[in-house]
Amino acid sequence: QMCIRDSDVYVGAIRNGIASERQQVMAARVATLLMAVIAVLAGIAAKGQNVAYLVGLGYAVAASANLPALVMSLYWRRCNTAGVLAGIIGGTVLSIAMVLVSPGMSYPLQQKAQLQTQLQVLTANNPQPSPILDKQKTELQHQIDAIPPDATSLVGLKAPLITLNNPGIISVPVGFLLVIVFSLLFKDERALRLWPELAIRREFGSRIQ
Repeated sequence: QMCIRDSDVYVGAIRNGIASERQQVMAARVATLLMAVIAVLAGIAAKGQNVAYLVGLGYAVAASANLPALVMSLYWRRCNTAGVLAGIIGGTVLSIAMVLVSPGMSYPLQQKAQLQTQLQVLTANNPQPSPILDKQKTELQHQIDAIPPDATSLVGLKAPLITLNNPGIISVPVGFLLVIVFSLLFKDERALRLWPELAIRREFGSRIQ
C-alpha cells in the first residue's frame, strides 16, 4: 500500500529516528484515534453532499499526500524530513481545498434550478390532470420550496470556483514540487548519510548490519 505509517512519521520526523517499540505503538494508537475523530466530524459536516463522489476523491487526496513523499524518499538522494512533511501537508491541504470548491460538491441553488427545470418539463409534457403526475409535481414543488434563496455549499459558495472534477492533476505535481523545494531549502546531512542504507533496504527489504 502506498502509505506512510504513523509510527514511521513519528520516529523519523519527531523523534529523529530514536523511539522505543512502546512509543511507536502509542503514537500509532493516538494517530488512529485522532483520525477517527476527524473522520466523524468530516462526515457530519458533509451531510447532504454527494458521498459517492467524495469517496472517489478520497483516492486523489491520498495520492496527493502520499505519492510524492513516498516516491521521492525512495528514489531521490537529497529528499529529507522537511521535504516529506511539506509534500504531505501541502498535498493534503491543497487537494482538500480544491475538492471543497469543485463541481463535485453539492450546490443547493444549482439543485433548485434543476428541480425547477424538471417541474417545467413535467408540466409542459403533461398538460392533462393526472393524480400520479400531480403528486410528482407537488413533491418537486416541495423540494424547490425547501431550498432557501440564499443557500450555499459546505464552504459558503453558490457555485464552484473551479471546473476540475478531480484535483489530482494539480495537487499531485504540487506535492512533488514541495518535496523538492523544501528538501533543497533545508538540507539534512543525516539523511544523506543514511541514503546508502535506505537504498539497500529499498531493494532487498533488510537493514544493513
